[in-house]
Amino acid sequence: MRFLSSLLSLLSWRVIAAGVTVTERLLLAAMLGPSRLGTFGIASGTIAILSRWLSFGATPAAQYAGGRQTGSTPPARAVLLYGTLVAFAALAICWLATPLIAGMVFGDKSEALEIFVFLRPWLPVLIVGMTLSLFLLGQGRIKIYGALQVLPELGFLAVLVTFWLLGRDLEGALWGQVTAWAVLGVVALAANRSALTGGRLSRRSLTEVSSYGVRAWPLVFLQFGIARVALLVGARFVGSEALGHYVLASGLADALTLFPGLVGQLVFNAAGRPGPGVRELAFRAIRLSTVALLLGATVVALVGKPLFVLAFGQPYAPAWLVLVVLLGTTVCRGTFTLLIALLSGRGRPGLSNVAQMVELTTLLVLVPIGAIRFGVVGMAGAAVVASVAGLVTAALLVGRLEGARVTEVLLVRSEDWTVLRRRLDELVRRPKLEARNAD
Repeated sequence: MRFLSSLLSLLSWRVIAAGVTVTERLLLAAMLGPSRLGTFGIASGTIAILSRWLSFGATPAAQYAGGRQTGSTPPARAVLLYGTLVAFAALAICWLATPLIAGMVFGDKSEALEIFVFLRPWLPVLIVGMTLSLFLLGQGRIKIYGALQVLPELGFLAVLVTFWLLGRDLEGALWGQVTAWAVLGVVALAANRSALTGGRLSRRSLTEVSSYGVRAWPLVFLQFGIARVALLVGARFVGSEALGHYVLASGLADALTLFPGLVGQLVFNAAGRPGPGVRELAFRAIRLSTVALLLGATVVALVGKPLFVLAFGQPYAPAWLVLVVLLGTTVCRGTFTLLIALLSGRGRPGLSNVAQMVELTTLLVLVPIGAIRFGVVGMAGAAVVASVAGLVTAALLVGRLEGARVTEVLLVRSEDWTVLRRRLDELVRRPKLEARNAD
């Protein structure tokens, strides 16, 4: 019951965030045009992936620490110290590696490099903000974590609108992105204020947080490498305009994963807690989420094109085919995220690494081939093939760990719908019963 109520609370926030994000994408696409959207997307996307790759597992360590706190004071100071240390280490590494990144990712796209250099100093703010926000989620502070999904995007949109009215398009995109990261960091820090001011820094807590972070780091490296590697690897082989089409399509496809992303975070929290029924709860969440993803992707593919062209205009019409192809990746990767969350919550991040390595290796091999032969559609097709490979591997590993068949993990059952209806009915009735008892 608590799982479902937490999910619905988070989902309401993420739906709002998704609406703000889509509005933001519409305005950004209109302001920048396909070519400049491509250069902005590859630069900001590179910063985003470096914030994960160079975080040394700070975000999963923070969520783990928040969910496994002992005593009355959570290890907030240890989480903040570890997150801050790795954030500035990440900035130093990023600074030194800029020439290498420019050659490998940006190629001859000089404007993308300029945008990257502008955004680079804000990397520590992003890492610390993500770390503290996941610490809130680990503690079960669902409402404030949900608000942190919305407030940064609102900040981005407000700055974007302001600069659009001033006719300063690229500056609006740059300062909007910076504002979003700053809002995330400031609000997350303020929300953890009481935990940070109470108690003291424990060496044991710091050791536990850093130890878990280092162990989970390969998982973070692989998971967020997979999410962006098609764009990073393929950028050298396509023009800026085609890249803009891919950036728009991939951003919209990612928006469809908000539901499994939320479920995955709750599965991670639940999987690490002892108690009966945890396995079946996780399996049911995975099965029902897969069905929701399939239905959502099918509806978008069948009826979405006229609305897409109306919203973004003819300059972005070629992005529709890319989006339709990427819907396959959305379905597979959404379910894959849940399976990985279960493995990690069970304390087996090594198994997660195996599944992610399969997908990442497939991407690294197929994306350059697809980009050279078929452009951004080929990049999208390579991403679909890789996501299928990763999903199958993850399902086999979960089945082996839990002693279950793959069909038990992935295929929805009739009792799933019965349990879902009963839980929803209980959720609707509970406020009425509480009001009646209060009277």
